[in-house]
Formats: sequence, C-alpha cells, structure tokens
Amino acid sequence: MTLFLFFFFGSIVGSYFETTNQRIARDDNLILDSNKRFLRSQCDHCKKELSWLDLFPIFSFLFLKGKCRYCKKPIKIDHLISELLFGLIFCLLILSDNSLDLFLTIPFFSFLFAIALFDYKYFLIPKIYLLFFILISFFSLYFEGSFTNIIFASVMTLTVFIAKQIMDRLMKRETLGNGDLFLIFGLGFFHSPIEFSFTLLLASSLGIVIFVLKSLMNNPIDKVPLGTLLAIGSISSFSFI
Repeated sequence: MTLFLFFFFGSIVGSYFETTNQRIARDDNLILDSNKRFLRSQCDHCKKELSWLDLFPIFSFLFLKGKCRYCKKPIKIDHLISELLFGLIFCLLILSDNSLDLFLTIPFFSFLFAIALFDYKYFLIPKIYLLFFILISFFSLYFEGSFTNIIFASVMTLTVFIAKQIMDRLMKRETLGNGDLFLIFGLGFFHSPIEFSFTLLLASSLGIVIFVLKSLMNNPIDKVPLGTLLAIGSISSFSFI
C-alpha cells in the first residue's frame, strides 16, 4: 500500500512538472507573472479548462483513450510518460537503502527530473528549477554532507569547466551550457564522491554511446541533453551504489 501511495504521489508531481514545463517553454515570463503561474490547466487544442476528472494521473489518460473529453483531439503522451516516470522514481526512492531522508531526496530528484525532461525536449535548463535544485543541494550538505563533498564537487566542476573552455575553442561553438555546470556542482554537493563519480561516468558514457549510434545511423548530432543523462546517472548511483 505504501509503495502504491508513493507511486501515486509521484505521478501527481510528474503531471505538475510536465504542465509547468510546457508553460515555461511557451512563456519565459511565467515565473514572474503570478496571474499566469496559477492558471487552471486547459486543453492544448480547444483551450477548455480541465476538471479534476480530466487530470487524474495516468487513469484519466487511459480512460479518455488519450483524447480530450471536449474536442476529442489527441492529448500529448508526454503527460503519461512524465506521470509514470515520476511514479517509478518515487518508488525507487522509498525502496533505496540510502540513508538520506525522504524530505530531502523527494524534492531533490523531483527538480532534477523536471530539469531532465525539459532539457530532453528543449536542450535548455530553466533557471528557476536550477535555483531550487542548488538550494536543496546546500540543505543536503547541512544535514548529511561533508567537507569532502564540497572539495570534490568543486574540483570536478572546475575540471569540467576547463574542458569546456578547451572544447569551445577547438570546435568554435558552445559545447556545454552554464546550466549543466551548475547542475554538476549541485550533484556533487548531494552525492558522496563515489556516487558523484559514477554519475559523471555513466552520463558521459551514455552521451558517447548516443553520439556514436547517431553517427552510425547517418544522423549525426552536435549536442546531447546532458541534464537528462546526469539525472539518469544520479538516480542510478543513489539507488544502486
């Protein structure tokens, strides 16, 4: 029962962040304008305000067969994917043997995967998400972290920054966004050095694999959503290391 409740709670959080991601993508002033921030959810096509029956995580999508109840046009499957993803993440957190309390891990991974979903779609990290993410990382240092985390995070972030400067000059374009650097810094505060190292290793390995596969398929890419890959590495190291 506890696992089901956590899955359901996670799916609610996932639904909220998916809706917020779409609003941020459409309007950069969303966070500053409180009137826009608290608008009721509405259909992307007919703009009809949705009731709670239309917004029940997962079940509403399945019950409505992926279509708006009013205009019958398709609902983006992104909502269902986000709800399932966050539900599974919350289950992983409660099943994890990691010593960190849930009041830290839930908001940390919620904002991390909100960043991951946004970065996957738009190759961009919203500043407001990043701000909350860094603040939560600082709190984790206060409760569970150590001075070693600070030193290791600083050294690794500086190393990545230097590598970025070199690659930018060689390739004559930006190879890594500043948001990615702050994300790496926050991950280093939250994770132990071993977990942090595994996170970076897994993220970079996945990035190389994606780049190679795309090249072999004659569909080369010039960038990968590093925020998404770092999120995968982070939840993997937290759950299994």
